[in-house]
Amino acid sequence: MAEIGTPAVEPLIAALKGSDNYALFRVAGLLFRFGEARAVEPLVVAFVEALKGGNSDTQRAASGALIKIGRPAVERLVAVLNDSHVRSRAEQGQGSFWSSDAPDRKFSRVFEEAARALGEIGDASAVEPLIAALIDHDLGALRAAAAGALAKIGDARAVEPLIAVFGGWHWPDDSREMVCKAAAGALAKIGDVRAVGPLIAMLKDYRMCWEAAEALVQIGSAAVEPLIPRLNDGDAGVRKVAASVLGKIGDARAVGPLIAALKDSDSKVRLAATEALDKRGWRPSQDGYM
Repeated sequence: MAEIGTPAVEPLIAALKGSDNYALFRVAGLLFRFGEARAVEPLVVAFVEALKGGNSDTQRAASGALIKIGRPAVERLVAVLNDSHVRSRAEQGQGSFWSSDAPDRKFSRVFEEAARALGEIGDASAVEPLIAALIDHDLGALRAAAAGALAKIGDARAVEPLIAVFGGWHWPDDSREMVCKAAAGALAKIGDVRAVGPLIAMLKDYRMCWEAAEALVQIGSAAVEPLIPRLNDGDAGVRKVAASVLGKIGDARAVGPLIAALKDSDSKVRLAATEALDKRGWRPSQDGYM
């Protein structure tokens, strides 16, 4: 097949139309090798139909081919995100959406997988449509997929919308937790210092604290000064997580405050401070720790 080259593309595109699932999977896999922009439209059709039909092998093959094609596929995948018919069908099943066998789950997956493919392509032209999906859509799983895609692209335009996700208290609890965790992960990968304050605020939410903590660790030194006061927070859980995060970041500015935390009234906070100091090899000296 490699010797035939581009003359094979048009026949392969034609073969995408009306083929059975196995043939679609094979043809999409062959088109993956070429990365031809001419194949975008039929591949998107195969991609969407495979998702609706629950054919994961064909979906992965078509998605992989679209990702390899790259930028020429972005506009068409964005159109999938904006497909009002598919959106309507997906939203019909919201009552049982969180169940894997929800009747319209297959329609919501069209949006999710389109968002993921856009993230894998990584083209900046997809940022605004993905932000729109993040903040305007009613489907929690799509919001989470959009956040993950924005993390892969890494564009700073996504930072404020991702932070705004933390204010989504009106969503159902399961939806909010999933989307907020995805947003925290995205902010961690983007690494913008604007996220530090909102992430620290999330330490008070027991469902979100460890995702927020991991994001702060990845942001690193910019989080140290804002985190140090949290060692005196009225919530022992926040003090414990703050000590752990400061230990993982390993910035010398935290040594004194962590030493003070060894006298905390809560044993778990004292243990977290001890482990934080030990983790970075800070050992006792004449003045306390060095």
